[in-house]
Amino acid sequence: MGQSVILRAWNGPSRLALLAVLGLGCGGSGGSAGGSASAAAGGDAEQISAAGYGSCVLESGGVVCWGNASAGPAAVAGLASGVASVAVGYEQTCALASGAVVCWGWDGYGQLGNGSTGEGYSSTPVAVSGLSSGGTAIASGGDHSCALVGGAASCWGWNAYGQLGNGSTADSSVPVPVSGLASGATAIGAGIEHTCAVVRGAAWCWGWNAYGQLGNPSSGYSAVPSPVTGLSAGVTAIAAGGLHTCVLAGGGVQCFGDNAYGQLGNGFTTNSFFPVQVSGLTEGVTAVAAGGYHSCALVNGGVKCWGRNDYGELGDGTTVDSAVPVGVSGLSAGVTAIAAGDFHTCAVATGRVVCWGDNGEGEVGAESGATSSVPVEVSGVPPQ
Repeated sequence: MGQSVILRAWNGPSRLALLAVLGLGCGGSGGSAGGSASAAAGGDAEQISAAGYGSCVLESGGVVCWGNASAGPAAVAGLASGVASVAVGYEQTCALASGAVVCWGWDGYGQLGNGSTGEGYSSTPVAVSGLSSGGTAIASGGDHSCALVGGAASCWGWNAYGQLGNGSTADSSVPVPVSGLASGATAIGAGIEHTCAVVRGAAWCWGWNAYGQLGNPSSGYSAVPSPVTGLSAGVTAIAAGGLHTCVLAGGGVQCFGDNAYGQLGNGFTTNSFFPVQVSGLTEGVTAVAAGGYHSCALVNGGVKCWGRNDYGELGDGTTVDSAVPVGVSGLSAGVTAIAAGDFHTCAVATGRVVCWGDNGEGEVGAESGATSSVPVEVSGVPPQ
């Protein structure tokens, strides 16, 4: 466990987010509400998750993580097998293992879900209270996490903007039911200060909405789920990014919220409180991921990304922002999973785990700390 601490300011409501080396279970911390998505994966790497300055991959039923100034990819203690999903959060990471939800990392707001708060961190997974079986999906966001059990959604951790969805703004160190979502939920995503779910094909969001990340014209925040305008049916996947959200519906992608860097992908840089169609992505999309200020999609086996590109996180060989999707260099086919962090992106492609973008904390996984604007293979993760 390292001792370095990084302070990073988010464009949130006057909040400094602390990124400490404590959340990935491999000597690193979880990051911002990134995104992970997978199609029908081949090989042993079934899912990849990235957020902030860290990444994790689900490999042969175990979890391997890297980034956040860690020594490199390392297996998470106690999670060598039986893991179905992993979700990297802002300062915590959670996994779904044999139907049970476990989390590790910082616990200042109760985001580990085991009833304790303010006790520093746990470098090893701890059981989330009341979620010992039946879990089907998990999500980790900005100091809060969520899970689906039997179609019901529950969340725990930081709740200043109602991101737990239980009608209050009080933090909770144990899971609390999301209001109105006792059944029918099939997917869930967590952002910095907002959360979204797919319920019987419709998109619902709750939490902070200053940039339109809830997908409706309300201002301020909502402490209970509210419907996303125009997405009452046909939604199959949802990804909550830093201050924006993207959904997969009818094989195409729509996004809403913050658009300062073109992360909504509609050719403009104006925020939107309503879903807008991502340019050129009306069909053939099988997965979507939302990062800090960029988004990506898995399209006919290839990857396209859009939005901020200061560190090459779009993977097109440049550092120029793009308000429309651009192809990721060398990843036009054979990709089975994608994930987006703050300023980096990862994928499982043709038996390899690759990442690109900012590598200052080792989140790209290359031996060099240099930024890469094209995909590079993660050192130390065995080929699949």
